Amino acid sequence: MGDLRRGAKLGIDARKTFAERVVESGGSDGLVIIHVGASGIDTVGQLAAHASKIGADAISAIVLFYYRYDKTSLVSFYQKIAEATDVPLLVYNNPPRQGYQMPVDTIAAVFEAVKGVKGVKDTSGDPEQLVELRLRFSNTHFIASGSDTLVYNTFVIGLPAHISGLACIYPELVAQIYRNVVDGRMEEALRLQSQLNKIRNVLKSIGPDVASYKHVLKLRGIDIGGPLPPTRPLTSDEEKQLEQRLPRVP
Repeated sequence: MGDLRRGAKLGIDARKTFAERVVESGGSDGLVIIHVGASGIDTVGQLAAHASKIGADAISAIVLFYYRYDKTSLVSFYQKIAEATDVPLLVYNNPPRQGYQMPVDTIAAVFEAVKGVKGVKDTSGDPEQLVELRLRFSNTHFIASGSDTLVYNTFVIGLPAHISGLACIYPELVAQIYRNVVDGRMEEALRLQSQLNKIRNVLKSIGPDVASYKHVLKLRGIDIGGPLPPTRPLTSDEEKQLEQRLPRVP
């Protein structure tokens, strides 16, 4: 229910229903992390309590968006979420979506003050920030990257996870980057990262936000419908342009 799943566009009842279905589908073998972020703290608290009630393994919450919040305010925000749930909580830092950066020192303050916070998904796209998070907190907290241009970097610096949007469309390509890094085949991993970057650039350049992602997923045999309103689907010309420019993945 994060960026690509359009959770922020849905009402609270729809988000609860979706979360219930995901937990049910995950079963006892799956690890289910429900994103509960929203622009209002009351909604976040309700979604956090619901996720805990239905058996989610953990929750995450993007930094409050629209308005800009300082360190003290964000510590208070995550403390209130932790009080509403009994499952582990992850900070979600996504500056392009929330509208401002959550620097390492603010993340550190949240880690120190809120015991229920067990880690962070950092989608800043900043390699320097990832390195700092890795060096300062990898022994005490779960640190994951969320920027698709940094899959290679994530595993080279020793982080345990990358939460990838493009892996929803090209899981095999993202998995190959990881495997090649682990096996020490750095040149091949770097080549695959370059290919992933090219795919991302094409997807970002055609049509409105996320519409291109859903069309390519349909081309790959999984039709989950068009984007949620008011986002429009691709035009026929945009579909042709996308199909012509998109790099081929073996």
